[in-house]
Amino acid sequence: MRKDVDFVGPYYKAGSRFLVREKSRKYPNIEGPNDLKDLGVEVYTQQKSTYWKELPKLGFSMMKSPPASYQRCLEKLLDEDSQVYAVASDDVILAGYEKNNLGKVRRLETIEGTEAYGVAMLPGQPVLKREVCSAVRKILADRKGWESMYQKNLADLLAPQGPPSLPRRPPSGRGEGRRAPCGAPGGRGPRASAGGQRWVAGAPSARCRPAARPPRRKRAAPAPRPPAAPPVRSGRCPPPRPRGCRCPCRGPSVRAARRSWSRRPASG
Repeated sequence: MRKDVDFVGPYYKAGSRFLVREKSRKYPNIEGPNDLKDLGVEVYTQQKSTYWKELPKLGFSMMKSPPASYQRCLEKLLDEDSQVYAVASDDVILAGYEKNNLGKVRRLETIEGTEAYGVAMLPGQPVLKREVCSAVRKILADRKGWESMYQKNLADLLAPQGPPSLPRRPPSGRGEGRRAPCGAPGGRGPRASAGGQRWVAGAPSARCRPAARPPRRKRAAPAPRPPAAPPVRSGRCPPPRPRGCRCPCRGPSVRAARRSWSRRPASG
């Protein structure tokens, strides 16, 4: 996989299938995926692909020295002198091969597992990525529009199977810089619609999910102030105001006089 490519999506989920010869002299009784297991047929697929890693876990035997492309797998399958009798890939890819080679190859039933498809673009273009991500969200939000596109482009090719379930809509592509929106190179996620590049493990998720904001730090409560010491009356203070006195004893001039009185040195 090219690590210098970013992805947006997914906008489609393809099924997993096998392509076999229409008439095979060595294995004429292949009717389904389980027959490949029972007969010990070695499966041919692209090197470093998801099928190369996952099919052995499901009990299928794999051929050694896989090719670098699915087109090379098809050429080996069409060659009657080769030892290739079954090819594994996405259903949309194998459907095109079957249509172009009617009477020579046929597809088997779908097995478990799906492959997500996305839009590939050059990295380092956040504005373009947000625009494409917004367009993908609008398409997935319009279910009737998406189904009409499927009927126009893939229904005849994949007949008689119906349209697959809609991929989950990606949220907005905000958060550029914290986490790659709408896809990023790496991780098992969408595959480019052109070039057939897959993702590999070890990178952030492809779903356009902005990173969560860190929780705000709570400010520590200020330390309580110590209580003020009670005022200490000095012997130099003036006498208290006589009871019944109506003079402005509490005016600013009187307060200033009291301060000056308290500053006098003690007599004697």
